[in-house]
Amino acid sequence: MIMKRYQNILFVCGLAAFISFAAFAGAQFKSFTADSRDGHAVLKWETTTEVNVERFAVERSSDGQEFHEIATFPPHGANVEYRYIDTSIFKQTVRSYHYRIRCDDAQGHSQYSETRRVHVVVSGIQQTWGSIKALFR
Repeated sequence: MIMKRYQNILFVCGLAAFISFAAFAGAQFKSFTADSRDGHAVLKWETTTEVNVERFAVERSSDGQEFHEIATFPPHGANVEYRYIDTSIFKQTVRSYHYRIRCDDAQGHSQYSETRRVHVVVSGIQQTWGSIKALFR
């Protein structure tokens, strides 16, 4: 049996059967932005659909290759804007970060948003305060 998926149409042996997007697990990202504001990275994303989504995870990388999970969010339904402010970056010496959103579904599968790069400008005061706080942890 030959099967080929094209957008939301499933072709089986030349016959077309329409499948709704609800049949697929996961989320479709409508938008994902990452900007620098006041020495922090501000991430916003919105989904058009969320089916069997277990959670969203924010991942950060300093090199764009190796990502680490820094926050998680429960799903709130389609057409909801999620927002995360990364306040821990001023402790680092790196000034450019890569972010992506990982969507984990109930079956254990993951899908990723596009990667966004943020160049953060950190004041000397923020950097010094972050170093002092790190000494007491």
